[in-house]
Amino acid sequence: MKNIFTLKNIALALLVLVVAIGLCLGLSYLWKYKESDIDSELRKYQSVIIKNETELLTSQLVKYVVQGKELAKSRIFRASIEGLSSRDKNKFEKAQQDFENFVKVSGFASGSLFDLNGKLFATSEGQLDGNEADYHEAIRKTASTRVPSFSPLHAHGGLFVSDLFLPVFPADALSNSVAPVKVLVLTVPMTDALRAFLATEQSLEYGSSIHLVQQTKGVFQEIVFSYPDNLKLQTIGASLEGVTGIDFGKRSNLYNSEEVFSSAGFIPAIGWWIGVETSVDEVAEQMNLYKGVSALLAALGLGAFIFFVLTVSFIFSSRKYYLKSKKLETKLVPAEQERVLLKKVFNSLPTPISVKDVETGTLIYINEAFAGLADLKNSETEGLTYNQVFDSRDAESLSHGDQMVSMSGNAYSHEMDVTKGAKKLIMQVQGIPCSVKEKK
Repeated sequence: MKNIFTLKNIALALLVLVVAIGLCLGLSYLWKYKESDIDSELRKYQSVIIKNETELLTSQLVKYVVQGKELAKSRIFRASIEGLSSRDKNKFEKAQQDFENFVKVSGFASGSLFDLNGKLFATSEGQLDGNEADYHEAIRKTASTRVPSFSPLHAHGGLFVSDLFLPVFPADALSNSVAPVKVLVLTVPMTDALRAFLATEQSLEYGSSIHLVQQTKGVFQEIVFSYPDNLKLQTIGASLEGVTGIDFGKRSNLYNSEEVFSSAGFIPAIGWWIGVETSVDEVAEQMNLYKGVSALLAALGLGAFIFFVLTVSFIFSSRKYYLKSKKLETKLVPAEQERVLLKKVFNSLPTPISVKDVETGTLIYINEAFAGLADLKNSETEGLTYNQVFDSRDAESLSHGDQMVSMSGNAYSHEMDVTKGAKKLIMQVQGIPCSVKEKK
């Protein structure tokens, strides 16, 4: 434990901690920037979608207004109006036929002519799609403002249509400053245009959805797909009364069922709101994915940094220990040389010499003279005790001398008889205390 809490290890730990804190602060800043970037990007994206779709639908409406005006100015249409006013049955029927054909050729589902008081003058289908009273307010407004207008969407022959109200001016009128003489109501087929509009939702990013809302008699309705590819009007939970545009922001969706990022634009000519909604959960999911990936990369970076630091530390430590080992080697070589030299000296002496471990009683070293005395080889004698080398009497005598040396701590000499086969030798044995441990 003492070796762990070294100054170097503490410094490395503090360095890693500082880098980890820096990474956390960096990630926090990066996530805030990314969240702001997604918000800004989504704001621009919804604005572009609303602008493009508004221009697309407006161009469709303008096309029908232009076609309607050309129809109202045409010579055949003027002639049909005169024929429809005739009491001559043949002229009337021919004018009625011309009127019906010309309306359909112009791309409209049907058409009707009204007097300025709201009374029906002629229709291409024989009867109105509703009551005359339903048209009075729009006819009065068109005659007063002399500006074309569209009615809210409604079903007609299984399809969605909108009625285009156009003022019909006298043939010699040069501008709309002249009072109109009739109001032409043309039924505009909108189903194909609406399907194309709603189909763009499939290619929207961020899982966004596009919405087309209108107001009919105080009720706000959305045009939606119904299975399999039909259209229907569906009442929404939100009110857009008096709203001409919705800025980008976080709010409840049109049905008050979830929180979304939304914005919307308004087409006054037809009274439509075009809106885009993006689920807050979808944006949060993308943000969480970004956080997960960036956190993983940061963790890998921190791991790589720690590995680098540990590798550098290991290299320096290894070099340090290598230099120490080289230094020890320089000290051990002379010591080894001295040991070899001493062994040669001891082996050349005729006096038997042995070194014994006092604690275990085993022989650590013997010279050749001692090996000859024991009639054994050096390798056979080393590691044995006196009892295994000599007979019991000689072993006991030698052990007694060793005990005297151990007890006194001084050299001890005594004479002893050593039996060697049939011979007995009188030897002067001297014990000298020695220690391999360095004295402090």
